[in-house]
Amino acid sequence: MDYIKLLIGATLTSFGLSGFGQSTVTGTVTDQSTSEALPGVTLKIKGTTAGTITDLSGTYTLTADSQDTLIASFVGMVSQEIPVNGRPTIDVAMTEDVQQLGEVVVIAYGSTSKKLLSGAVTQVNSETLKLGANAGLDGALQAKAPGIRITQNSGTPGSAISVQVRGANSISAGTQPLYVIDGVPMTTGDFGQIGYEGQGINALVDINPNDIESISVLKDASAASIYGARAGNGVVLITTKSGKKGKTQFSVDSYTGIQSVRKKLDLLNADEFVSYLNDITPGMGDNLSTGNSTDWQDEIFRDAPISSINLSANGGSEKTRFYLSGGFFDQQGIIIGTDYQRINGRLNLNHQVNDRFRIGIKTGITSSLNNRVPGDQSINGVLPNAISKPPIYAVTDENGNYLEEGFWDNPVAVGKEALNESKVFRNISNINWEYDILPGLVFKNQWGFDYYGLEERRYEPTTTDRGAESDGIALSGRTEVRRLTQLSTLNYEFSLGSDLNISLLAGYSFETEDEGSNFIRAINFPSDQLQYILSASTIEEASSFAQQYGISSIFGRAKFVFKDKYIVTANVRRDGSSNFGQNNQYGYFPGVSAAWRIYDEAFMSGAALLSDLKLRIGYGLAGNDQIGRFRYLNTYSSGFNYGSNPGLVPSRIPNPDLKWESTAQLDAGIDVGFLQDRLTMTFDYYINTTEDLLLQRPIPGSSGFSSVSANVGALKNTGMELSLNGKILDGSFTWNTNLNISRNQNEVTELYNDQPITDIGRGNNAVIVGESIGVFYMLKSLGVDPSTGDLVFDDVNNDNQITDADRQIVGDPNPDFYGGLTNSFAYKSFDLTVFLQFNVGNEIFNGVRQYTENMTFGDNDNQLATINRRWRQPGDRAPVPRINGTYNNDITSHYLEDGSFLRIKNISFGYNLPKSWIKGAKLSSARVYLNLQNIWVWTDYSGYDPEVNYSGIDPVRAGTDFFTFPQPTSMMAGINLKF
Repeated sequence: MDYIKLLIGATLTSFGLSGFGQSTVTGTVTDQSTSEALPGVTLKIKGTTAGTITDLSGTYTLTADSQDTLIASFVGMVSQEIPVNGRPTIDVAMTEDVQQLGEVVVIAYGSTSKKLLSGAVTQVNSETLKLGANAGLDGALQAKAPGIRITQNSGTPGSAISVQVRGANSISAGTQPLYVIDGVPMTTGDFGQIGYEGQGINALVDINPNDIESISVLKDASAASIYGARAGNGVVLITTKSGKKGKTQFSVDSYTGIQSVRKKLDLLNADEFVSYLNDITPGMGDNLSTGNSTDWQDEIFRDAPISSINLSANGGSEKTRFYLSGGFFDQQGIIIGTDYQRINGRLNLNHQVNDRFRIGIKTGITSSLNNRVPGDQSINGVLPNAISKPPIYAVTDENGNYLEEGFWDNPVAVGKEALNESKVFRNISNINWEYDILPGLVFKNQWGFDYYGLEERRYEPTTTDRGAESDGIALSGRTEVRRLTQLSTLNYEFSLGSDLNISLLAGYSFETEDEGSNFIRAINFPSDQLQYILSASTIEEASSFAQQYGISSIFGRAKFVFKDKYIVTANVRRDGSSNFGQNNQYGYFPGVSAAWRIYDEAFMSGAALLSDLKLRIGYGLAGNDQIGRFRYLNTYSSGFNYGSNPGLVPSRIPNPDLKWESTAQLDAGIDVGFLQDRLTMTFDYYINTTEDLLLQRPIPGSSGFSSVSANVGALKNTGMELSLNGKILDGSFTWNTNLNISRNQNEVTELYNDQPITDIGRGNNAVIVGESIGVFYMLKSLGVDPSTGDLVFDDVNNDNQITDADRQIVGDPNPDFYGGLTNSFAYKSFDLTVFLQFNVGNEIFNGVRQYTENMTFGDNDNQLATINRRWRQPGDRAPVPRINGTYNNDITSHYLEDGSFLRIKNISFGYNLPKSWIKGAKLSSARVYLNLQNIWVWTDYSGYDPEVNYSGIDPVRAGTDFFTFPQPTSMMAGINLKF
C-alpha cells in the first residue's frame, strides 16, 4: 500500500523541490459535512507552482517553509488559505461552495453541478413529482418541465400517456423517449394483444412516483448523444431514492378520495328524441316511444374512489445505507368496469467495503391488475354505446334482466358483465460495484435486469349481446419481455493546477432483449361460470410469437472546466444494433457543447442586479432505432396451406441498406439569475433535423409486393423554451412561482417523391411536405346554406363541384405553445400550491359529433341537443345542417374544433401539525392536506375533455376524439408522517 502512495505522490506532485529552510507538512483533507476523506484535492503553496494532490485516503505530503501559506482547492468546495506557521501536521475540513455548485443535476453516467452544465438538461425533483395523484411518473411530470409535451390521451386508469421531447422526430418509428432507471434502460410501450385502441397498457405505470428522487430529461443531442441510436427522441433519466447516513427514518404518505366525471354531454332526452324522429318521418317517434327515459351517461358514469399508501424507511451507518419502501395504489375508473390496482416494493442498498471498494443493489418489484372496457375505436364499448343508445330503451326488464333493444349493445351489461383484466408482474433490478483505482480514477460495473410479464384475459358472457351470439367469447394472451444490460465505465477526474478541471469517461455496454407471446380466441362455452379457454368447444384463432434484440456500444466523454467559467463537453457513442441491415449495422453519434459563465468575468463585477449569467451552445447527432425488429430481412408467413400440406409465402423483401433515423440537433441557451437568484430564467432555442425517415417506398407490382421499408424522408423541429423561477416573497409569508412555456414547430421536409400520405385515421390526418405531422386534410366547411340546409364547402379548384380535389389543410393537432404555471405559498404552518396547465393553438376533430350530430341514422343513434338548433326551413341561419343533409356524415371541418385549454391541474392545501401536538406520538413531522385535481377547464371544445386522442401515442393519427374515456375530477385528503 505504501509503495502505491509513493507512486501517486511522485506522479501528481507538481514542481515541488525541497530546499533549505523547508520542512515536511502532512495532513488529511475531509468533507466537513460528512467527515469523509476527499481524494484529488489540490494543495498549493501560495505564490508558487509547488503543490500536490491528496491520495485515495485524503492524505497529502509536501515541503514548505514555516512562513508559507497553503491553498486548498477542490471543485464544488470553498477554497481555503491556511498559514503553515511551522506546523508539521495540517488537517483541512472543506465545506461545500453552495454558490459555485448550485443544484446537482443527474446526467448520463454521472452527475454535475447545474452551474457547470453545458447541455440542455431539465431536472425535476421528488417534491414536484408528488404534486397530485398520478399512477405513473409520466403523468407526474406533465407540464412541469419545458420542452416536454405530455398528453394524457384518456382517463382510463393505468392507460398509456404520450410523451414527446421537443416535438415528434419520426413519422412511422417511435416518438417516445428512452427511459433509463438507475442506469438500466427500461422496457416501455404497450405490449397488449387485446386491443383497446387509445387505452393501451402503460409499462411506465409500474414505477411508483413516490420512490423517485429526481428525473432528468436530456433534451438536446449534446447531452443525449452518448445514448446513441436510442436518443433521437430525448432521454429521461430516473433516479430512485437512496438511504442516508444516520438514524433510521420512517415515512408514511397516504391519501384517499373520490373521482367523478367533470362534464357530461348534452344529449336528447326521451321526449326530444321522439320529437326528432317525428321530424324525420311523421309518427315514427310516437310509434317507437316506450314511455321510458334512460340517461345512459348516468348509468355508466360513477363516483369512483382512489387511494394510495406508501411506507418507506431509510438510514444507515458510515459503511452501509439503505432505502426500503412498499406501496399500494387503488384507482377505480369513473366508467363502470374499469379500475387499476398496483402493489410495489423497493430495496436500494449501498455498502462501502473499504476505502476503495463500494457495492450496491437496487431492485423494484411491482404487481398490478388493470380492468378496462372497450372504447375509442370500438362500437361495442361502454362509452360509445352509452352516448349513442337512444334514451327510449330501458336498462333491464321487470325481472332485472338486461334488455338488448335497438342497434347498440346495452352499455351497462357490457361494463358490468364482461371481464377485461390485465395482470402485470414487473421486476427492474441492478447490481453494481465501484473501485477507486487512483485518486479520481474510478471503475464501475453494473448488471441490470428488467422483466415484464403481462397476462391478459377477456370474457364476454351470454348476458351481453355479443356474448349471446357466440355462447360466450374468450380471449387470452400472455407476453414476456426480458432485458439484460451490462455496463462498464471508467471515469477519471483530475486537475491541472488550480484552474483546469478535467473529467474523462470511457464505457462499454451491451443489451439483449427476448420477447415472446401467445394468443388464443375461443367461443361456445357450456356455462358463463366456465370462462377459461379449456372449456370452449371452438378455437377460432391461436398464435405464438418470439423475437430477440441486441445492441452493443462503446462510448466516451471528455469535459474541461477552466476557472469555473469556460466549459467544454464532448461525447461520442458507437452503436451496433440488430434492428438494421448488414450494410448499416453500426452508427456513430457525436455531440459537443460549450458554456461561458459570463457572470464570473471581472468586467461583470459592477452588475449588481445579476447573480448568474451563462451562455450555452451544443450540437450533436442522435439516432432512433424504434422501427421494429429485423425489418431489413426477407420474411415468410405460414398458414398458406395446400390441401393438408403446410405452406409458406414471402411476406417481405429484404433491404440490407436499412438504417436508423438520425437527428442532428443544434441548441443555444442562456441561464440568468437576478437578485441573488431570487429570479432565475432559462431560455433555449433549438433546431432538430431528422433524416432517413423510415417509410414504405412503393415498388413495381411485378415484384409481388407493393412497397419496401426504406429510409426516404426528412423532417424538422424548431422551437423555443422558457423557464422562469421566482422567489416573490420571503419571510413569514413566502411565495414561489414557476412558469414554463414551450413552442415547437414541426415541418415535414421530404417524402418519397414528395407524395403526400393522406386519409390517416378517423380524423383524416395527413403527412404533407411543408406541413406539420398529422395535419387535418379534408373539405373546409363554410357553414350551412340558408336556402337548402346543406353544408357548404370551399371549392378550391373552382370547378363548381365538391370532390376530393377540394380537400385542403384545415387544422393542426399540434399546439402553438404549451406549458405550466405553479404558484406555491406558505404562511407559518400552512401551505398552498396551485398548478395550472395550458395548451394553445391546436385543433381537435370531434368524431363524437360526426356520429351524434349527423341526423343520418334515424332511430339507431341518439343525438346531441345541438341538433335542436338545426336548419328546418329555407331562410334559417343555423349552425347545424338539416336532417339527412348531403354531407352530414362526411369527415369535414364542420366537426373540427379549437382544442386550446387552460386547466386547473391541481390545488393542494396543507397544514403542518405543531411539534407540541405530535411529540407524544414520537413523530418528527406530520402534515395533513386536501388535494383537488382537474377541477376546472376553460376551453371552447364541446367534448368531454380537450386533452384527448383516440389513438393513444400515435403522432400521426393525432388530435381526434372518438368516444374517448374522459379524465376525472378528483378530490382527496391525505397525510404525511415522519418518525
